[in-house]
Amino acid sequence: MRNQLLSLVLLIGAAPNSTALSFGLNFVTTNSTDIFGATTSTADFSAFGFTGMTSNDIQVAVLNAVIEDYLAYPTVTMDPLSPLGAGMTLNVSFYLTSNHSAPLNGDSQYYFINIGMDTGTITSLGWACDSCVRTAAGTNPGSVAIGSIVGSVFLDNIGSLASLATTNAHRINLIAGTTSHEFGHTVSLAHPSGPLSNPGFSAYSLMASGSASGMPNGERIYDRAFAYTEYAQLMTALGTVPDNIENPEPSTIVLFGAGFVFLLARRKV
Repeated sequence: MRNQLLSLVLLIGAAPNSTALSFGLNFVTTNSTDIFGATTSTADFSAFGFTGMTSNDIQVAVLNAVIEDYLAYPTVTMDPLSPLGAGMTLNVSFYLTSNHSAPLNGDSQYYFINIGMDTGTITSLGWACDSCVRTAAGTNPGSVAIGSIVGSVFLDNIGSLASLATTNAHRINLIAGTTSHEFGHTVSLAHPSGPLSNPGFSAYSLMASGSASGMPNGERIYDRAFAYTEYAQLMTALGTVPDNIENPEPSTIVLFGAGFVFLLARRKV
């Protein structure tokens, strides 16, 4: 399902025409702290063993993969098990930033996940607030301010799994899978109790975890997908719009383009 090299140009910045919600992948360049008080430092990919890819290449490939997870899900015409109708996609956008800049597409609601190195003693691969951006019913609970950093992805902890990867695609999957997973928590998705039917290359969905779902770490290098039931929930939480992925908004392409609040609950992968 994921081919970063072939689909990169097609998918970068791909988004519906008029969304109310954008997520920024904030690849940290200066220490940045999320709503839980976790501070991440400059993103460092040296532990992953990427070959022939610059830091910018890696960041764009991760963005491309996250966009594919959310916006290039197979429709019912491609997969009869899919809950997604023909010609439709989720009403959400994703973009790159390094300074928590607002999206150029004018979305009134936008949030960030930091991607960088843990500066403390955190052992999880990532975490994010639970249903703080959208509830399962599709409402914005207002529990975090616009522009908040609603979670973090810890590259040093993910890098400890790099020995499982043998290709650049595997390495991108390690980072992008965690990133998509954490965004999923913010829009109401929870950890399943085990494998779930999905269109990806693993019996485990993107929302699976080691502790709650019993997923072996070896599954993290695969191109996992949201389960059909998870994607149906995303459709309710985010809404759907006609798919114009072949004609993406130029304004959603933001390369290296502000919020703080306390929340009670967080999800760990």
